[in-house]
Amino acid sequence: MNISLVFATAVSGCSIFALAAFGFSSQAQAFTITGSADGVWSNPILDEANLCLKTPNHPECAKMVQGVGTNKFSWGTVAKISATQKPNELTFTGNSFSADFGSWFKVGSLKYFNAINYADTNVKNVTLNLDLSFDTDQKPVNKLLPVNFNLVNTPNPPKPKNIQELKDLAYSDRVEFATPLPTAKITYHLDTFLVEIFGFGKPTFFSPPQTTISAVEDDYAKNQYGIEHEIYARVSYAGKPDSVPPTNNVPEPSTVAGSLLAGMYLLYRKNFSKQKAKSSCG
Repeated sequence: MNISLVFATAVSGCSIFALAAFGFSSQAQAFTITGSADGVWSNPILDEANLCLKTPNHPECAKMVQGVGTNKFSWGTVAKISATQKPNELTFTGNSFSADFGSWFKVGSLKYFNAINYADTNVKNVTLNLDLSFDTDQKPVNKLLPVNFNLVNTPNPPKPKNIQELKDLAYSDRVEFATPLPTAKITYHLDTFLVEIFGFGKPTFFSPPQTTISAVEDDYAKNQYGIEHEIYARVSYAGKPDSVPPTNNVPEPSTVAGSLLAGMYLLYRKNFSKQKAKSSCG
């Protein structure tokens, strides 16, 4: 009798552990995030030295900023010495994505061309309205995430001798994420999820987010990620919304089974203790 009770106690304890682990994994198991991203440019802010702030009727002002409301934004008046005669340009290309929940995934890429333009035709900030669409078992969940970029312009020498002098790294301009990196929350099935932007390049355990890309005059930005700089994001669980009160949800089958086994285990322990007390008393 004592031997069978000990065996029953051991079996029930192992069963509780197995079911508890199963119940946890069934609730926290990874699932796939799928969807697509798109984006258009908005709200360009002129540099303090821009001539259009003082003389808005200047002929150059009508064409100084182009592409608002599209995925290709350009700005500045091209200098005569430019070999390409291209203006500054930012092009965002969105894509579809599929990744494990909590993992970083690519939402699109940014292409940056740095022109040789006149110093009084610069823009200092622009916003990418990132439109994220997440697939669900019902209708897609959409989130518009404004991503602000600073356009940092480095002064060129007053009288450059030639274009090669302007291509010195000392005169390179850059595009950088305005800090802090953007986040947003979405609600689905009474749960809240956090959407985070990482920066440029695929995240690794040892690499901090890359928030800046640069390029010399009349050239595309180049670095380890190539000309098109990948932008990464992820979705993680953020809990219940503050406005939603806790509900008495029906427990999952694994939770019910675990509770029943827990009761059986305690009952066996109680009987086992009584039998042990009788044996010790003769």
